Amino acid sequence: MNRAAAPLLASLLTVAIAACGPTTNQGPLTEVSVYWEFERYTFIDGVEGFLAYDANVNWPPGTGSRACPQSGVDFVTITDGFGNPLTGSIRCVNQSVQGALLAGFEGPNTYVVTGWRNGVAAPLYQGQVTIQVVNGVPTFGTAIAAGIPDLLTVDAILADATSGPSGYPTCGLARIQRFDAALRDRFGSLIWRNPVRCGVNNVPGVSFDLVDRDNLFLWMDAVDETPVVPEIVWSICGFRTPGGFPHFLARENRFSLLLPLGMCTTPPFP
Repeated sequence: MNRAAAPLLASLLTVAIAACGPTTNQGPLTEVSVYWEFERYTFIDGVEGFLAYDANVNWPPGTGSRACPQSGVDFVTITDGFGNPLTGSIRCVNQSVQGALLAGFEGPNTYVVTGWRNGVAAPLYQGQVTIQVVNGVPTFGTAIAAGIPDLLTVDAILADATSGPSGYPTCGLARIQRFDAALRDRFGSLIWRNPVRCGVNNVPGVSFDLVDRDNLFLWMDAVDETPVVPEIVWSICGFRTPGGFPHFLARENRFSLLLPLGMCTTPPFP
């Protein structure tokens, strides 16, 4: 990425005045360029990782301000390390770059970047960068804003003619020993795929632990391991509400889902 400071300083919009600069240091003000990128946490086949989103911060000139297509961030806000706002809402792509020009003091100052989506009350990404200003020389830094996670649990309703519509209360009664589950985010990236054990006395379902906030798509297979060839007894493929099911607020982080009998194949398991 080309991070030459001089041409970018000329192209960035000044979004903070001197009175809104960091309060942790004293001294003359100077211009500070704060850039941002986003990354999403993944847990796939037992391995933790990250996906870098919207890493190409220098867009072609003249393309204007718009959302970041991979992360789904529409605008960002910047605060100091104590939570004091330094800006209002800034479009994720600000005059063709993911960055903004602020007024900064001498010495190291911390800038916290938070990514938001239009119509969503909860922030999606957050990260910070500490920028060192020396002798009034304009400088810059990049905040890597990681996805903000919440716990996610999906309780599976496993029902057949014997159990009735409410389903089996335990995996033992359902003769299920394992769930295979996967999640994709709104961009279509695979972010979670693992087998999950379900004990005899466990309530059927999958606790995904921490999953970054987003609209998600879900696959879940309930597996009977007792046959020579394990059998998928209940299954759901690509579950979603329009645009993916929401995983943003507390009330959206645990819900019950009816898994139909039989193995589904469309869309295929990631």
